[in-house]
Amino acid sequence: MSSQDADGPFEPFKRATIATMRALAGDEELEVAFGQGTPTLRGNRARVPLPQLGSTDAEISAVRGIADAFALRIAHHDADLHARNRPPAGPGLDLYESVEEARCNAIGANRMEGVAGNLDASLDQDCRRAAFDRIQTRNEAPLGMAVGLMMRERLTGRELPAAARPIVEQWREWVEERAGGDLDALVDAIDDQQAFSRLSRTLISDLGLAADIDDSVDGSDEQEDMESLSEQGESSGELQPQDVALDDEMSMDESTDGEAALMEVEAEQSDDDAEGQEDGDEPQQPPQDEAGRIRIDVDYTAYTERYDEVVAANELCEPGELERLRGILDAQLQSVQMATSRLANRLQRRLMAQQNRSWDFDLEEGILDTARLASVIIDPSHP
Repeated sequence: MSSQDADGPFEPFKRATIATMRALAGDEELEVAFGQGTPTLRGNRARVPLPQLGSTDAEISAVRGIADAFALRIAHHDADLHARNRPPAGPGLDLYESVEEARCNAIGANRMEGVAGNLDASLDQDCRRAAFDRIQTRNEAPLGMAVGLMMRERLTGRELPAAARPIVEQWREWVEERAGGDLDALVDAIDDQQAFSRLSRTLISDLGLAADIDDSVDGSDEQEDMESLSEQGESSGELQPQDVALDDEMSMDESTDGEAALMEVEAEQSDDDAEGQEDGDEPQQPPQDEAGRIRIDVDYTAYTERYDEVVAANELCEPGELERLRGILDAQLQSVQMATSRLANRLQRRLMAQQNRSWDFDLEEGILDTARLASVIIDPSHP
């Protein structure tokens, strides 16, 4: 039995991928895991998918492209500097993230032909999965992604994969007319991330997205929340809501004073509710909520269903059209990932603040207090 058979068919691929990523990133401590699902990068920990048995050369190159993109981002991206100039969620943020990704990838593509081929294969596969190769109108093409692909063209001088071209063609003339000079200036700043990020904000303004740029005072709660998320990872723009990580370290960001204050406020609210119930019967709740919707606990029935018509989505669209529309929806939801992660962390901190961290003494049964075990040993009759 050969060593490859003993280790498994994917072990040579894993070893080669890990060695390549560490060399590109310049980090021998980079931790690389392999598994199914969406690829992720958090700090110096990356999760890369494995190709299927019998995969074609293009599919294997696409997986290598994901790994190369992660390594290049670690090597050429400063998360703190990036966060300082990051606009709030919206089309401006999509564009800001897309051009920075293009900058990091272009540095590696310009230096190594093999890396360039892997990145092209990965981009082509992503665009085909999202049905971007069948885009026919501008509304179906994300502006931020289109500008990022245009920057990729200018920074590398390489032609885009066929599946990515329809996105750019919908916006090329419009973008170059309004911000062609900004794109040229960004090319000259490829090796200076600070200048590149500032020019990116200028590009956002020239494209009419200046409303997405928030010049608020440094240290605001919103900016602090967004900066804290930069340590959670910088992936290739493929994050999904189910990939939000709620680590124990992040859940303890707030001080114990804040937790105590929150517990006190909630305790007062609970006391107020209890007093209200003791004073009399519970007040009758309105049949509608604030949005004007009838609550489900109200026994509501429709007057008649005679004129109702129920049609399934697969009866209105072809399966291919449904897949294309789903891909467009997933691309438009990318801007929500940062807000989703921030809200998830806030929710976990609020839930953690409600934990009971005190002891109830003199109970006959329950969790043992180790500090009082000595009295049980000295006097066995002690309850």
